[in-house]
Amino acid sequence: MMKGLFELAQVSSYQPVADGFSSELLGMVGAGYGRDEALGMWVASGRSVDSFRHAYKKLKDRLLKEAFAKKNGLAFIQHKRMECWERFQKVKCLLIADKRVMAMELAGETLRYAQKYGLTEIVLSLSAQLEFYFGAINPDTRRYLRYRKIRKDAAREVSLEQDARGLYTCLIFYARLDKDWESLRPEVEKLEKSMASSVRFIVLRCNVLVAWYELLGDIKKMVAVVKDSIQMINKTADDSPHAALVNRYLQLLPILTAQKKFAEAESYLSESLGLPDEGSYTWHQLMLQKAYLGFHSGKPKMALAAWQQASKHKKHSTPLIDERWYIVRAYLAIYEKLGHLAVDGKPFRLARFLNSVRFASTEKQLDNVAILIVQMLHYLLDGKKKDYMHRADNVSNYMAHNLRGKEHIRCRCMLYMLKKVEEGDYYRLRSELRAKKWRRLLGKNPPTMSSEREILPYEMIWKLVLGQLK
Repeated sequence: MMKGLFELAQVSSYQPVADGFSSELLGMVGAGYGRDEALGMWVASGRSVDSFRHAYKKLKDRLLKEAFAKKNGLAFIQHKRMECWERFQKVKCLLIADKRVMAMELAGETLRYAQKYGLTEIVLSLSAQLEFYFGAINPDTRRYLRYRKIRKDAAREVSLEQDARGLYTCLIFYARLDKDWESLRPEVEKLEKSMASSVRFIVLRCNVLVAWYELLGDIKKMVAVVKDSIQMINKTADDSPHAALVNRYLQLLPILTAQKKFAEAESYLSESLGLPDEGSYTWHQLMLQKAYLGFHSGKPKMALAAWQQASKHKKHSTPLIDERWYIVRAYLAIYEKLGHLAVDGKPFRLARFLNSVRFASTEKQLDNVAILIVQMLHYLLDGKKKDYMHRADNVSNYMAHNLRGKEHIRCRCMLYMLKKVEEGDYYRLRSELRAKKWRRLLGKNPPTMSSEREILPYEMIWKLVLGQLK
């Protein structure tokens, strides 16, 4: 799909004239068509490729012009940070127009904003301008010395942030291409010893160390790094730690859940839910973690309670959140069909579900794996062997295209095991025998730390499947 235009449309108040080219193209974006698909439909209607490109650019420009006009759906901190960038832009425009006195007055106000909300790059740029102004143009010893110190501190922070970001990018790049990522050890060790006061550096440092220890398979160190980062963020003077803190909790909770440290995960979840506004995007993310924790800990009623509570609030404008809750509902329906839960409201319909998770289905290595598995479980429970066979026949092709990396080995094991059920003609002993190799391999690999992919532990799913066979 045209994700860029879709994201822009979510934050723009622009509404094209009905029946115009922009309106037609925006409709294609909303329908989930990819750029190639939309171009094919455009050309098939007798219009040129150039006219499509022109309409695409025109729509993008108009959406950009009206973007964030109302700032709907933004958290308080996001709103304030955007406001700070807008003020920074006005300072630069005043400098270009040679209105230096007002520019410096606004720069001083904006600098305090930037310090308050942790925007180090703005702090560096404005403090350098103010240092120059009060040192060379309109000398003021007290202000000059103050802004010089701010500039030096900000330069150090920005340098550390840039080094950490570059190291993280390099580490992920090397790991994905199976290069010698261990050659980065000296840089990682140096970063681990570095300390800075900015929230952004703490976050980047945490990301590097978590990725490093994940590659090394050291789960204890991963947990320790995230916990340490939470403590460091709480000690900062920034007024913007909530988003960073929530993201650290979102990093920690799947690890604890995968390690079956359910009591500790519940404790951190309870602590984190007090940070975001109820009903906000990050609140929904945490509530999804509560649902996943309920499934993994064998407490489907916890997952049901999370789903019911989330259903009372208007979802965030990002449709992926809505669809992830629908995926949770699909797994709750499994327990409902087994007689383990009673779910109020509209009855679950598999066909309606599959037609409603369009965006999640594009996440081939995450949400779509969970969709594929729950679809096969419903076919099995409903006795729809023909549908199950059709889906099982496509499993190998799906894995070959989307699940080739080492990080997807548990997904491949689970899908192969489900495929063996059809090959075993839905007999328990035959299916167990055919799936023995993959079940053993599944046991040798620890649970994934991606809850969106493994909503129910695969071992639990296999036990459920075997219970339905002859």
